[in-house]
Amino acid sequence: MDREQGLSYAWQMVLIKRASELTGVPEATLRIWERRYGVGATRRSDSGYRIYDTSAIFTITQMKRLIEQGWSAQLAADEVLARLSSPGAKVTKPDSINAENLPDALRARFFHAIEALDSQLLTRVLDEAFASGSFEFVVDHWLTPTLSELGRRWTAGETDIASEHFASNSIMRRLGNAYESAGQSNEGTRIVIGAPSGSKHEMGALAFAVAMRRHGFHVVFLGIDVPADSWVEACHRHQARAVAISVPMPSDIESAQKCVDALRLDNASTIIIVGGGSAYAVEGSDVTLTGNLTTSSEMLAKLLN
Repeated sequence: MDREQGLSYAWQMVLIKRASELTGVPEATLRIWERRYGVGATRRSDSGYRIYDTSAIFTITQMKRLIEQGWSAQLAADEVLARLSSPGAKVTKPDSINAENLPDALRARFFHAIEALDSQLLTRVLDEAFASGSFEFVVDHWLTPTLSELGRRWTAGETDIASEHFASNSIMRRLGNAYESAGQSNEGTRIVIGAPSGSKHEMGALAFAVAMRRHGFHVVFLGIDVPADSWVEACHRHQARAVAISVPMPSDIESAQKCVDALRLDNASTIIIVGGGSAYAVEGSDVTLTGNLTTSSEMLAKLLN
Protein backbone atom coordinates (compact mmCIF):
# COMPACT_ATOMS: atom_id res chain seq x y z
CA MET A 1 0.00 0.00 0.00
CA ASP A 2 1.51 3.33 -1.02
CA ARG A 3 1.32 6.52 1.04
CA GLU A 4 -1.61 8.02 -0.88
CA GLN A 5 -3.65 4.83 -0.53
CA GLY A 6 -2.79 4.70 3.16
CA LEU A 7 -4.04 8.24 3.73
CA SER A 8 -7.21 7.50 1.80
CA TYR A 9 -7.83 4.45 3.94
CA ALA A 10 -7.06 6.33 7.16
CA TRP A 11 -9.61 9.00 6.23
CA GLN A 12 -12.28 6.55 5.17
CA MET A 13 -14.03 6.51 8.52
CA VAL A 14 -13.27 9.21 11.11
CA LEU A 15 -15.21 10.95 13.86
CA ILE A 16 -15.79 14.69 14.13
CA LYS A 17 -12.69 15.43 16.20
CA ARG A 18 -10.40 13.91 13.59
CA ALA A 19 -12.40 15.52 10.76
CA SER A 20 -11.81 18.89 12.42
CA GLU A 21 -8.08 18.20 12.64
CA LEU A 22 -7.87 17.12 8.99
CA THR A 23 -9.82 20.08 7.59
CA GLY A 24 -8.92 22.86 10.00
CA VAL A 25 -12.64 23.57 10.56
CA PRO A 26 -13.78 23.72 14.23
CA GLU A 27 -16.13 20.99 15.40
CA ALA A 28 -18.88 23.52 16.16
CA THR A 29 -18.64 24.87 12.61
CA LEU A 30 -18.81 21.35 11.15
CA ARG A 31 -22.07 20.79 13.02
CA ILE A 32 -23.46 24.11 11.74
CA TRP A 33 -22.48 23.35 8.12
CA GLU A 34 -24.17 19.97 8.30
CA ARG A 35 -27.34 21.32 9.89
CA ARG A 36 -27.73 24.43 7.73
CA TYR A 37 -26.18 23.51 4.40
CA GLY A 38 -26.07 19.73 4.18
CA VAL A 39 -22.27 19.61 4.02
CA GLY A 40 -20.74 17.26 6.57
CA ALA A 41 -20.90 13.78 7.95
CA THR A 42 -21.58 10.91 5.56
CA ARG A 43 -23.66 9.02 8.10
CA ARG A 44 -24.12 8.36 11.82
CA SER A 45 -22.88 5.40 13.82
CA ASP A 46 -25.28 3.19 15.75
CA SER A 47 -24.41 5.30 18.80
CA GLY A 48 -25.23 8.54 16.99
CA TYR A 49 -21.67 9.71 16.30
CA ARG A 50 -21.00 11.57 13.05
CA ILE A 51 -18.92 9.53 10.58
CA TYR A 52 -16.83 11.26 7.90
CA ASP A 53 -15.41 9.47 4.88
CA THR A 54 -12.86 10.64 2.31
CA SER A 55 -15.51 12.38 0.22
CA ALA A 56 -16.86 14.31 3.22
CA ILE A 57 -13.38 15.47 4.20
CA PHE A 58 -12.71 16.64 0.65
CA THR A 59 -16.05 18.47 0.39
CA ILE A 60 -15.55 20.25 3.72
CA THR A 61 -12.04 21.29 2.69
CA GLN A 62 -13.33 22.70 -0.59
CA MET A 63 -16.10 24.64 1.17
CA LYS A 64 -13.61 26.12 3.61
CA ARG A 65 -11.38 27.20 0.71
CA LEU A 66 -14.25 28.97 -1.07
CA ILE A 67 -15.26 30.82 2.10
CA GLU A 68 -11.66 31.97 2.55
CA GLN A 69 -11.88 33.38 -0.98
CA GLY A 70 -14.88 35.49 0.02
CA TRP A 71 -17.85 33.29 -0.82
CA SER A 72 -20.80 33.22 1.57
CA ALA A 73 -21.29 29.91 3.36
CA GLN A 74 -24.54 29.25 1.47
CA LEU A 75 -23.03 29.79 -1.97
CA ALA A 76 -19.93 27.82 -1.04
CA ALA A 77 -22.12 24.91 0.06
CA ASP A 78 -24.17 25.09 -3.15
CA GLU A 79 -20.95 25.00 -5.16
CA VAL A 80 -19.34 22.00 -3.47
CA LEU A 81 -22.60 20.02 -3.43
CA ALA A 82 -23.08 20.73 -7.13
CA ARG A 83 -19.55 19.48 -7.83
CA LEU A 84 -20.21 16.39 -5.75
CA SER A 85 -23.48 15.47 -7.46
CA SER A 86 -22.36 16.39 -10.98
CA PRO A 87 -18.61 16.57 -11.64
CA GLY A 88 -17.84 19.59 -13.78
CA ALA A 89 -20.90 21.53 -12.62
CA LYS A 90 -20.18 24.97 -11.27
CA VAL A 91 -22.25 27.48 -9.31
CA THR A 92 -20.53 30.75 -10.08
CA LYS A 93 -20.58 33.94 -8.08
CA PRO A 94 -22.78 36.64 -9.68
CA ASP A 95 -20.71 38.13 -12.50
CA SER A 96 -22.80 41.31 -12.64
CA ILE A 97 -21.41 42.48 -9.31
CA ASN A 98 -17.98 44.00 -9.01
CA ALA A 99 -16.14 46.78 -7.21
CA GLU A 100 -17.64 49.46 -9.41
CA ASN A 101 -21.33 48.57 -9.34
CA LEU A 102 -21.66 46.65 -6.07
CA PRO A 103 -23.33 49.48 -4.09
CA ASP A 104 -25.78 50.45 -6.83
CA ALA A 105 -26.59 46.86 -7.73
CA LEU A 106 -27.69 45.79 -4.28
CA ARG A 107 -28.45 48.76 -2.06
CA ALA A 108 -31.90 49.44 -3.51
CA ARG A 109 -32.82 45.77 -3.12
CA PHE A 110 -31.50 45.82 0.43
CA PHE A 111 -33.80 48.69 1.42
CA HIS A 112 -36.73 47.16 -0.43
CA ALA A 113 -36.19 43.93 1.52
CA ILE A 114 -36.05 45.55 4.93
CA GLU A 115 -39.04 47.82 4.30
CA ALA A 116 -41.04 44.76 3.25
CA LEU A 117 -39.56 42.70 6.12
CA ASP A 118 -38.79 40.11 3.44
CA SER A 119 -36.26 37.72 4.99
CA GLN A 120 -35.83 35.62 1.85
CA LEU A 121 -35.00 38.63 -0.31
CA LEU A 122 -32.66 40.04 2.32
CA THR A 123 -30.86 36.69 2.52
CA ARG A 124 -30.38 36.69 -1.27
CA VAL A 125 -29.08 40.26 -1.19
CA LEU A 126 -26.57 39.44 1.55
CA ASP A 127 -25.54 36.25 -0.27
CA GLU A 128 -24.81 38.22 -3.44
CA ALA A 129 -22.96 40.93 -1.57
CA PHE A 130 -20.69 38.60 0.38
CA ALA A 131 -20.05 36.48 -2.72
CA SER A 132 -18.72 39.47 -4.65
CA GLY A 133 -15.31 39.68 -2.99
CA SER A 134 -13.39 39.06 0.19
CA PHE A 135 -15.16 39.56 3.50
CA GLU A 136 -13.14 42.70 4.20
CA PHE A 137 -13.86 44.15 0.76
CA VAL A 138 -17.61 43.72 1.15
CA VAL A 139 -17.63 45.24 4.64
CA ASP A 140 -15.60 48.25 3.47
CA HIS A 141 -17.27 48.90 0.12
CA TRP A 142 -20.85 47.78 0.63
CA LEU A 143 -21.88 46.97 4.18
CA THR A 144 -20.46 50.03 5.94
CA PRO A 145 -21.85 52.57 3.41
CA THR A 146 -25.21 50.77 3.40
CA LEU A 147 -25.42 50.88 7.18
CA SER A 148 -24.52 54.57 7.14
CA GLU A 149 -27.40 55.17 4.76
CA LEU A 150 -29.68 53.10 6.97
CA GLY A 151 -28.69 55.25 9.95
CA ARG A 152 -29.39 58.42 7.98
CA ARG A 153 -32.82 57.17 6.92
CA TRP A 154 -33.70 56.12 10.46
CA THR A 155 -32.66 59.51 11.87
CA ALA A 156 -34.68 61.28 9.18
CA GLY A 157 -37.75 59.16 9.89
CA GLU A 158 -37.62 57.49 6.46
CA THR A 159 -37.16 54.01 7.96
CA ASP A 160 -39.06 52.76 10.99
CA ILE A 161 -37.59 50.94 13.97
CA ALA A 162 -38.98 47.56 12.88
CA SER A 163 -37.11 47.72 9.57
CA GLU A 164 -33.93 48.91 11.27
CA HIS A 165 -34.01 46.07 13.80
CA PHE A 166 -34.89 43.57 11.08
CA ALA A 167 -31.84 44.64 9.06
CA SER A 168 -29.50 44.77 12.05
CA ASN A 169 -30.46 41.33 13.31
CA SER A 170 -30.06 39.77 9.85
CA ILE A 171 -26.63 41.33 9.40
CA MET A 172 -25.51 40.28 12.87
CA ARG A 173 -26.50 36.70 12.08
CA ARG A 174 -24.50 36.89 8.86
CA LEU A 175 -21.46 38.26 10.69
CA GLY A 176 -21.85 35.56 13.32
CA ASN A 177 -21.85 32.90 10.60
CA ALA A 178 -18.73 34.46 9.08
CA TYR A 179 -17.06 34.42 12.50
CA GLU A 180 -17.76 30.71 12.96
CA SER A 181 -16.81 29.87 9.38
CA ALA A 182 -13.46 31.64 9.74
CA GLY A 183 -12.43 29.03 12.30
CA GLN A 184 -10.27 29.44 15.37
CA SER A 185 -6.48 29.17 15.33
CA ASN A 186 -5.28 27.69 18.61
CA GLU A 187 -1.69 28.53 17.68
CA GLY A 188 -2.29 32.11 16.54
CA THR A 189 -1.55 35.31 18.44
CA ARG A 190 -4.22 35.83 21.09
CA ILE A 191 -6.28 39.01 20.87
CA VAL A 192 -9.31 40.07 22.93
CA ILE A 193 -11.89 42.11 21.01
CA GLY A 194 -15.06 43.89 22.13
CA ALA A 195 -16.71 47.16 23.07
CA PRO A 196 -16.64 48.98 26.43
CA SER A 197 -19.27 49.34 29.11
CA GLY A 198 -22.38 51.11 27.86
CA SER A 199 -21.64 50.52 24.17
CA LYS A 200 -24.60 49.23 22.16
CA HIS A 201 -22.97 48.92 18.73
CA GLU A 202 -21.55 45.46 18.05
CA MET A 203 -21.25 45.17 14.26
CA GLY A 204 -17.91 46.92 13.87
CA ALA A 205 -16.26 44.90 16.62
CA LEU A 206 -17.64 41.62 15.30
CA ALA A 207 -16.58 42.38 11.72
CA PHE A 208 -13.09 43.15 13.00
CA ALA A 209 -13.08 39.88 14.96
CA VAL A 210 -13.94 37.99 11.76
CA ALA A 211 -11.12 39.70 9.88
CA MET A 212 -8.58 38.90 12.59
CA ARG A 213 -9.66 35.25 12.62
CA ARG A 214 -9.18 35.20 8.86
CA HIS A 215 -5.64 36.47 9.43
CA GLY A 216 -4.94 33.50 11.70
CA PHE A 217 -5.35 35.11 15.13
CA HIS A 218 -6.80 33.34 18.15
CA VAL A 219 -9.70 35.70 18.81
CA VAL A 220 -11.55 36.05 22.11
CA PHE A 221 -14.66 38.07 21.25
CA LEU A 222 -16.29 39.62 24.32
CA GLY A 223 -19.13 41.46 22.61
CA ILE A 224 -20.51 44.78 23.83
CA ASP A 225 -20.98 46.50 27.19
CA VAL A 226 -17.80 45.06 28.75
CA PRO A 227 -16.57 46.92 31.89
CA ALA A 228 -12.91 47.69 32.48
CA ASP A 229 -12.28 44.99 35.09
CA SER A 230 -13.66 42.34 32.75
CA TRP A 231 -11.17 43.39 30.06
CA VAL A 232 -8.34 42.92 32.55
CA GLU A 233 -9.68 39.54 33.65
CA ALA A 234 -10.08 38.35 30.05
CA CYS A 235 -6.48 39.29 29.26
CA HIS A 236 -5.21 37.31 32.26
CA ARG A 237 -7.41 34.30 31.60
CA HIS A 238 -6.50 34.01 27.94
CA GLN A 239 -2.93 35.34 28.18
CA ALA A 240 -3.72 37.78 25.40
CA ARG A 241 -0.93 39.63 23.68
CA ALA A 242 -3.28 42.39 22.53
CA VAL A 243 -6.74 43.85 23.08
CA ALA A 244 -8.85 45.77 20.57
CA ILE A 245 -11.53 48.08 21.95
CA SER A 246 -14.25 49.36 19.63
CA VAL A 247 -15.16 53.03 20.15
CA PRO A 248 -17.84 53.69 17.51
CA MET A 249 -19.71 56.57 19.17
CA PRO A 250 -18.78 59.70 21.16
CA SER A 251 -20.79 58.25 24.05
CA ASP A 252 -18.32 55.34 24.18
CA ILE A 253 -15.21 57.49 24.70
CA GLU A 254 -15.34 57.80 28.50
CA SER A 255 -15.87 54.09 29.16
CA ALA A 256 -13.26 53.13 26.56
CA GLN A 257 -10.78 55.41 28.31
CA LYS A 258 -11.43 53.59 31.60
CA CYS A 259 -10.70 50.28 29.89
CA VAL A 260 -7.43 51.57 28.43
CA ASP A 261 -6.34 53.03 31.78
CA ALA A 262 -7.14 49.81 33.64
CA LEU A 263 -5.32 47.65 31.11
CA ARG A 264 -2.29 49.92 31.09
CA LEU A 265 -2.12 49.94 34.89
CA ASP A 266 -2.43 46.16 35.08
CA ASN A 267 0.10 45.14 32.44
CA ALA A 268 2.26 47.55 30.50
CA SER A 269 3.21 44.87 27.98
CA THR A 270 -0.32 44.33 26.69
CA ILE A 271 -0.73 45.93 23.27
CA ILE A 272 -3.82 48.15 23.46
CA ILE A 273 -5.66 48.92 20.23
CA VAL A 274 -8.65 51.22 19.79
CA GLY A 275 -10.71 51.61 16.66
CA GLY A 276 -13.95 53.08 15.43
CA GLY A 277 -15.34 56.49 14.63
CA SER A 278 -14.49 58.00 18.04
CA ALA A 279 -11.24 56.15 18.76
CA TYR A 280 -9.17 59.28 18.08
CA ALA A 281 -10.39 60.78 21.39
CA VAL A 282 -9.09 57.91 23.54
CA GLU A 283 -5.61 58.45 25.02
CA GLY A 284 -2.92 55.98 26.03
CA SER A 285 -3.43 53.25 23.44
CA ASP A 286 -0.56 51.74 21.46
CA VAL A 287 -2.44 51.70 18.17
CA THR A 288 -5.35 53.79 16.93
CA LEU A 289 -7.02 52.29 13.87
CA THR A 290 -8.23 54.94 11.45
CA GLY A 291 -8.40 53.00 8.19
CA ASN A 292 -11.02 50.64 6.84
CA LEU A 293 -11.30 46.98 7.80
CA THR A 294 -8.95 45.80 5.05
CA THR A 295 -6.06 48.11 5.87
CA SER A 296 -6.57 47.91 9.65
CA SER A 297 -6.56 44.12 9.81
CA GLU A 298 -3.61 43.83 7.43
CA MET A 299 -1.61 46.36 9.41
CA LEU A 300 -2.26 44.57 12.69
CA ALA A 301 -1.42 41.20 11.18
CA LYS A 302 2.01 42.54 10.22
CA LEU A 303 2.49 44.23 13.57
CA LEU A 304 1.49 41.37 15.85
CA ASN A 305 2.61 38.26 13.95
